[in-house]
Amino acid sequence: MTTNDSQSTHETVYEFVRAYIQEQGFAPSLREIGEGCFIAHSTVVYSLTKLELEGRLMRKPGKARGIVLINAGAHENLTNVHTNVRLK
Repeated sequence: MTTNDSQSTHETVYEFVRAYIQEQGFAPSLREIGEGCFIAHSTVVYSLTKLELEGRLMRKPGKARGIVLINAGAHENLTNVHTNVRLK
């Protein structure tokens, strides 16, 4: 996997998570991310780690669906979306 491929994968994962949260009101599971992006579990974990290091999201250790987007869309006026709360 080249640098451009991995950056593309990270962006795909980020966009999937963002769209999922926007639609469902809570974060996807790692399995759902993998299935939705057609990537392996290890690639999901790697991409989430890279996105976390870039400051685009954070994960709550030991928390299922514990992905929190950081400045999740200045264009959407959302900041620090907490994904463990279901929106009505």
